[in-house]
Amino acid sequence: MRILSNYIASTYLKILGLCIGAGISIYLVIDFLEKIGRFTRSHAELKHIALFFLYEIPEIGAQVTPLAVLMSTLLTLGGLSRSSEITAMRGCGISLKRITAPILAIALFISIATLFANEVLTPACYARTQYIQQILIEKKSPNTFFRLQNIWYREESSILQAKLFDPNTRTLRGITLWQMGSNMQPVRRIEAVQGTFDEKRWILKDVVVRELLNGNVVRTDKVNELPELLGLRLADLKVLQKGADNMGILALRDYCDKLQTILPAM
Repeated sequence: MRILSNYIASTYLKILGLCIGAGISIYLVIDFLEKIGRFTRSHAELKHIALFFLYEIPEIGAQVTPLAVLMSTLLTLGGLSRSSEITAMRGCGISLKRITAPILAIALFISIATLFANEVLTPACYARTQYIQQILIEKKSPNTFFRLQNIWYREESSILQAKLFDPNTRTLRGITLWQMGSNMQPVRRIEAVQGTFDEKRWILKDVVVRELLNGNVVRTDKVNELPELLGLRLADLKVLQKGADNMGILALRDYCDKLQTILPAM
């Protein structure tokens, strides 16, 4: 029985490899023909173009693998049936469940491997392809990777709004920070000309602090610097990997949690 399982598995893997290879090749050829004109107009270097399509392979593989598994299953069983090998196996008393067991085992392993790749490998490769295309090929500014204007951020008891973010200096400008009380009424409004991130906290500069009570200003203070322990990090300002189609399950969960935190309850 082990010989039979190895035979079926090897036949299936050969066809599966051909299907995946053909799918990736066709996808790359079509994508190459679609983008090469734009890359050429940008005077892209050959090595950057090659790296772009190389880093696309994991994403393409994740997309074509499910179809390749289905096609390989049909082609394998169809080939065994056409050559009467399934009939011979059934004549020897081997059940269809036993015949298809190697195929199901391989398909299960590929499903787990694809899930792992989509969680770890595909998002990283997608980020790299975007960097190569936008920075190395199209010569865009690295600032493309950040949300630059009209920034809103909400924590449990704070709401921050900034007019501008400068990635080169890691500085927020035009900051307004509301701090809420237990009844979600504002108890403090902080206005700052700018804020700089120092890996642990934001340092607000040229700050005006207004203490509020029942919607009225009861005290106003001006300070040169004010440290704020906000949960906002530079990675939160990046917009490159926010496409849901290129997020893993864990990344999607974290993204949904952030949305629930940032957006007020409806």
